[in-house]
Amino acid sequence: MNTKKLALSVFAILTILLSGCKKTDNQDVTPNNEKTYIVISDIHLGDNRSINEGYAQNLQMRDTLCAFLDYLKENNDWDELVVNGDLVDEWVTMPSYNTFSGSEGESISEMEFFQNVVTANQQVFDRLRQLKNAGHKLVYIPGNHDMQVTAQDFETVLPGLFDQARTDGVDGMGEYQPDNEIFIEHGHRYDIFNAPYIGKVGVDDIPEGSILPPGFFVSKLACGYRMTNEKRQEIQQLLLDSRNINYDIFWNGIGMIIGKDDVVTNTDGMTLTYSFDDYAGSDSKLFYGIDNYYEENDGWNARCNRNRARFVPTLQEALAFTFLYNIFDKMGLKWLKATDAEPHILIWSHSHSPKLIAEQTTRGKVIYVNTGCWIDANNTNGTENTGTFCKVVKSTSGCNVSLRRFSIDADGNNRIDVIGEESF
Repeated sequence: MNTKKLALSVFAILTILLSGCKKTDNQDVTPNNEKTYIVISDIHLGDNRSINEGYAQNLQMRDTLCAFLDYLKENNDWDELVVNGDLVDEWVTMPSYNTFSGSEGESISEMEFFQNVVTANQQVFDRLRQLKNAGHKLVYIPGNHDMQVTAQDFETVLPGLFDQARTDGVDGMGEYQPDNEIFIEHGHRYDIFNAPYIGKVGVDDIPEGSILPPGFFVSKLACGYRMTNEKRQEIQQLLLDSRNINYDIFWNGIGMIIGKDDVVTNTDGMTLTYSFDDYAGSDSKLFYGIDNYYEENDGWNARCNRNRARFVPTLQEALAFTFLYNIFDKMGLKWLKATDAEPHILIWSHSHSPKLIAEQTTRGKVIYVNTGCWIDANNTNGTENTGTFCKVVKSTSGCNVSLRRFSIDADGNNRIDVIGEESF
């Protein structure tokens, strides 16, 4: 065989071998190919009444979100957009309002409410549909504020728009692992106030399948009292000052700082109006014994196992989770350092506090990212926490992870700032 024929034969063999390379998601890839993931979270889109009355969490930022989605359409250098929980908000309503209600306050179904939220924010969903039609994959992971939105709701109201990454057999939970290096979840399964909870089933004829945790009541209280940064900081300081923080101390702080309103439910199988004493505290009617670590039915240990947690946080960690963001981030790193944790990249959200942390461990570098949020600055801890997203570029030569902020400058131009970046 002459040199030319030998070269052609070698080239043909290499072509066949390389064409057989597969990734774990069954997409063909060659060693020179990259795959890029964009992860956003905590958009908290509300219905028309919440928009018209001004208590929706996403009012000013909605235009910025639309501009960001337009930017993704124009800059076609990515493959998948992952919405990591709280796309819509089914918890933030006034305490005295039916949770799922129409424009006149009448009670409606959860699916009808979801449809109303989509209609009220059509400009957002039209842009998401454009990205889907351009050939991109869109993935949705449930968060706590939209844990009642079902897979069927999505297929009915938004047919074919999202691939849904839900935890098998666990309502209100989800996770997405596009390959063995990357794990994405909202993070609320480690939060005692916001992880799905079934312990109230049977109380006041609450039916099987009811999963709303006490965080639902906190959200309605905070909506009624317009949770401000100052009030949030007061709660944070209360937790910091309490050396032996427990469930009841937390609720006492909520009542003292936010208020003790009665809460109208009409959601998740609940039909009654509950007083503060009914839903607040470890001896309350709805959440009796919730802080009992080993209680078999819905103690914290059993609850974590049922919700498919990778580890069980201490009660102190789980209580401080929502308001002390450094504890939230430390728990993410704890997740990554677990002996059975295969991924080197963990992407959480939930706390609305963007962060990228890298650490060296016995199994190499691990990277934790919190994606922040897309809600108005007055509903989070300032403009530095909103408009943020994570970009992960994965190739056979390594992985680059960056946390970025999208904004619009005074001249109306798009601006992207890199908050943090790590590679391995």
